[in-house]
Amino acid sequence: MVVKTKPPELELCFDDKDAPWSVYNDPGIRQVDGYNCGPIACLKVMEIYGIIPKNSVEEASVMHAQGYHGIVMEYYNRFMKRYEPDIWYNVSGARSKKIAKEMEHKEEEDDQSTPNHSVAKAHLIHSSESCNIAMEKKNKRQEEKANQALKQCGDAAVKSGVSPGAVVTRKVDGRTYYNPEGLVAIVYQINPRTGGLRTCCEHGVITHDGSVGVYDVPFDRYSIKAPAGTFVPLPEKLAEVRKKVEDGLFNAKKAPRISYSKVHQGQIHANSPVTKARGCGCKRGECMANCGCRRNKLSCHSGCTCNGNCGG
Repeated sequence: MVVKTKPPELELCFDDKDAPWSVYNDPGIRQVDGYNCGPIACLKVMEIYGIIPKNSVEEASVMHAQGYHGIVMEYYNRFMKRYEPDIWYNVSGARSKKIAKEMEHKEEEDDQSTPNHSVAKAHLIHSSESCNIAMEKKNKRQEEKANQALKQCGDAAVKSGVSPGAVVTRKVDGRTYYNPEGLVAIVYQINPRTGGLRTCCEHGVITHDGSVGVYDVPFDRYSIKAPAGTFVPLPEKLAEVRKKVEDGLFNAKKAPRISYSKVHQGQIHANSPVTKARGCGCKRGECMANCGCRRNKLSCHSGCTCNGNCGG
């Protein structure tokens, strides 16, 4: 091949061809915007195959409001809308391994007629292994961050001075009780690694629902009012429980259990449960004679479908 240059033309002469190839320099193809140059190449390929008229780059601003980029993207979107289901084939890790095994069995049955899929099989196995490794790394990072956060809570709890015998206020979920008060309780056990603690009161060990199982109160669900050994005004019975905890005489295993909801009711001196009962479900919010609240001789409230506006 012989190359002859005579600007603005490049001539390629081949030994086995009579006519040379001429490559012309087109000064009209100039990129002056911030778009990727890929659309220009796509536009020239479409010109070569006659999909769009020649010199469309120069006329692109007239043909489309977004210029050559908009022209190429319209063709691209139509192409993807039609052929995307045939292009993509998503498989999970288990599915890729199954496909690899099927390909391996097929190769063993007929090595002559079946093409070699070793490259594709290796790629599928590698993708599956890479996915598993990435997931393991992600889980490890999450576990490390969780342990770090727990350690920070534990350090903050120890620094605050909380210990067995300290007086704390447990936070009550406002979604469960309207305008709740904090539960005054005595700490009888603390986990220095996480900052979680277990509390008791004059009625026994405070649990979630009054069952035997006891869970640690997270660091963000309580606030310390008085460290152990410091004076703070308390009801007589609660002060006695605190004294037992400080002296090491409180036996949490034999102490009775009480739910924090009952502790809250006793603290605010409620005569009945403060949780709102489920209201009636009258259709369209219109309470008639068969209204559940009326049958039970109760008044409708905001939990009913009538929102308490029926007057019943």
